[in-house]
Order: sequence, then structure tokens, then C-alpha cells
Amino acid sequence: MALIDADAQVPQVVDLPSDLAQRALHAIRHIYLESHDDLEGTLGTLVQHPVYELHPIGLKMQGKALVRRYYEHFFGEARRHVVDYVVHGYCYGETSMTVEVTISWRYDDGVIRNFRNLTVLPYGSNGITGERMYAEDEFFRVLFGPILTELEHLHVD
Repeated sequence: MALIDADAQVPQVVDLPSDLAQRALHAIRHIYLESHDDLEGTLGTLVQHPVYELHPIGLKMQGKALVRRYYEHFFGEARRHVVDYVVHGYCYGETSMTVEVTISWRYDDGVIRNFRNLTVLPYGSNGITGERMYAEDEFFRVLFGPILTELEHLHVD
């Protein structure tokens, strides 16, 4: 007895937008420029008022000025601690791209720790609207450094 009828028509569940590939390119470009230490290019991939959410720590960073300060810290200080990273996969859909990564972080005492991270990059009309990052609190502490204390609490309805 067959569980699936091979001749059955598969219904169209979602009508994907015709500009989906173009939207995904905003996220791909952001990831590429960030990985190549391009501050201005990375900032150029964002909408005018980006929002970064950090989960489950429950913090958010918003506005280009604060995002710029974060990336200045990231490229100037945090980046030197990243000794390796492994991309486990990308998935893009109608509203965002998601990337799953393990980042190997070297502390000042030489100890290396791996952090698993899932980041969602929502599409806007002319760039990504920010990021929703899911990782351990310690990862956010080391990645954001002193900027972390300036972030707002995230209110989830």
C-alpha cells in the first residue's frame, strides 16, 4: 500500500514574490561585506532605521548611530578574537534569510570556545532591516563588549 500517490498534484501553498532573489541578495551582500571587514559596505546594506534583536537575552539595538558604533567595535576589537567559523547552512524565504553558524572565539587567555548562532536577516525594500540573533548570553557579552550595556530591553508582546 502506497502512502503517497506519486501522481497526485502538489498544491501551491505559497505564492513567492517575483523579487525574492533580489531581496535575498540584500542579506547575502550584508553577510559577505561583514565577513570582509567592510564597515561602510556593511552599513550600506541596512535600511535607514535598523533594529537588531538578541535572543534569549532579550535586548535590542536600534538606529544607525548605535549600529555603527557596534560595527566599529566589532571590526576594531571583537573580530580579532574570531579564529574560525563554520557555516552550517543558509535558508531564504519570503521575508528573510537565516544563517546558522558556529563561531570559534579565542579569549585573551588563549582559551577557545565555540558558539552556535542562528541569525535571521529580515528583508526591507532597499536593504535588510537588521538582525535577529539567537545565541548564548556569553556570546553576546564577548561579541558586543561595552556596547551591550547600551542596548534596550526587548519587549515581546
